[in-house]
Amino acid sequence: TTFYVQIGNPDATAYAAGATYGSRNVWSSNYKYVGHLQNVYTDSTSNSNHGSVGGSPTFVTGKVGGKAMSVTGDGSQFSIPAAAMAHTGTFSLWANVQGDGTPDGGGTVSVANSATDSRTRLNRLNSGGKTYTYIKGNPSISVASIASVVGQWTKLTCTWIPTSGSNGTANFYVNGALLGSGTYTDVTTATAIMRVGSFGSYGALSGGFNGYIDEVRLTNDVLSAARELTNYNNQNSPSTFYSVENLSVVNINKPT
Repeated sequence: TTFYVQIGNPDATAYAAGATYGSRNVWSSNYKYVGHLQNVYTDSTSNSNHGSVGGSPTFVTGKVGGKAMSVTGDGSQFSIPAAAMAHTGTFSLWANVQGDGTPDGGGTVSVANSATDSRTRLNRLNSGGKTYTYIKGNPSISVASIASVVGQWTKLTCTWIPTSGSNGTANFYVNGALLGSGTYTDVTTATAIMRVGSFGSYGALSGGFNGYIDEVRLTNDVLSAARELTNYNNQNSPSTFYSVENLSVVNINKPT
């Protein structure tokens, strides 16, 4: 990939976010929410599926590109609107455990059909030595657990694809590697919202994650195992994922 960098022009300006070359058009139309969590919960795609805050999450130094959301297990969270949800898709985030969450497991994210229904839980991470990734539904999916380390960033990803109606198969990845798979019933509906930072609604004090969350992405595309591994590698250690060769200076005009 060739990058062009404009140097030595103090009058240079960035493109507007919604312009052809603007930041919101970096993402393909399949991406329905991308949250970099730079002190805000704004959707970086052109869909404007901005997050709504519940409770009092704060911001700390993150894993990818600056900041991350910090919650302490009190149920604080932000929610992604139902307009972003689809029956086929991939959800991913980075999580960093700082301690045990509130009762019911300290969930990083859930999908619910109402403000109080936490039927579908995609990822659960706590400091008790294990990472659980599962869907609570009819039936529930529970896959093998792995060790979690307090203070260590972990990338959690779930893909889901229907096989018959709203039933289908879910795949769970931890740090780019497939952890397990299972079948599910009714992962999402047209009225579903996605809560990040807690299983339950704020104030329920149930399933509140205790730690940091960064780089939240939701797409209606089912990412392959190879693509998920690539995503993990380039987000985990960008400086080892690319190289910079000798620079050549050219005169170019700004695209219109």
